Amino acid sequence: MPNNTDINFNGLFFKPINSFIQTTEIDGFQALRITKDPTIIDFDEPTYARLTDFEFQDGTIEVKVLSRLLPNAPEYARGFLGVTFRIDESDEHFEGIYIRPTNGRNENQV
Repeated sequence: MPNNTDINFNGLFFKPINSFIQTTEIDGFQALRITKDPTIIDFDEPTYARLTDFEFQDGTIEVKVLSRLLPNAPEYARGFLGVTFRIDESDEHFEGIYIRPTNGRNENQV
């Protein structure tokens, strides 16, 4: 069952922002699963797991990502995912980099 409260993952604490988070195992590796809260209907709402109690100024962020569409995902959903950083306290302004890995296998690239 997804969790909508802070969660400890490998000694780091994450807070769900308009999402549900849970730890899971994928191919023998521990992973953090982040799922958009289904009550969020706007396209451009912040939906992520925010790393809390962590100081980071400048440097390199490395992550392994996996995107899978939910069975009830609408036709236009393409597994959009990303990494956000420099997030303000209100979760309204941030920088990020996003990828859409399932579009690489879609005939309709629009």
